Amino acid sequence: MAFLFHPELAKFSQFGLNQRQFYEWIGEVNTFELSVPCYVSGRRQLRKDTNLIVLITDGVFEYEDGYYENHRNLYNRFFNGMKMEENIDLILRDLLNDHVKDSTTIISWQVINKQPVQYPSD
Repeated sequence: MAFLFHPELAKFSQFGLNQRQFYEWIGEVNTFELSVPCYVSGRRQLRKDTNLIVLITDGVFEYEDGYYENHRNLYNRFFNGMKMEENIDLILRDLLNDHVKDSTTIISWQVINKQPVQYPSD
């Protein structure tokens, strides 16, 4: 799944750029190898200042009663004053301590947008 984390978007509970799709996999079963590749994508305008883009495989959602299935919990993990690397390490430790069996990959980066952004009119 792909996420765009920013405080302005979080106020409206907007986190995901796409949603978890069953029957779309990369691995032993790879839907990119089909005659017509099968995948989802999402686009969103970057907000002013720091935007955090996070790509996560679905192993993270197997954690402790679906804690990370609540995307606000993921957002809060990343927006807590700690470094991005520390937060990723905490998520991976959570999964390890919970004995999650599915593999997890987390790729994230920050983008600082200095351009003006759109706001709704009053």
